[in-house]
Amino acid sequence: MLRAQPQANAANLLEDWETVQAAFTRCDEQLEERFFQAMEDFRAENENRCNVQERNARDYAQRRRQMLEDRLQRFQEQGQTRIIPATEGQLAKLERELAVKLKTVDERRDIEDQILQLAAGLVWVTETS
Repeated sequence: MLRAQPQANAANLLEDWETVQAAFTRCDEQLEERFFQAMEDFRAENENRCNVQERNARDYAQRRRQMLEDRLQRFQEQGQTRIIPATEGQLAKLERELAVKLKTVDERRDIEDQILQLAAGLVWVTETS
């Protein structure tokens, strides 16, 4: 059975600190390289997702805007002027909602890509019976 135990002043127990430091540096560099590659992949995927969301929001708003403008025109032609302000209000609401949606999508485009080292350490493994 293998078991790990904490060691007080572990750095004092090392005979070859440079080798340990070099191994740590290699591990840290590999982790950082993999992190930044994963971030690039995520950034590209996120950009595609945001583009789709933006296009969908604009397309929906355009269809709804066209429907409301057609309705406005029909009301004007039919002389139904009392309902025109409500439809104009729906158009204004549509534009406000589109602006909010586009702002939300733009905020999602910005992602933080920093890596923070949280901890590092050594583990001595001793075999026990």
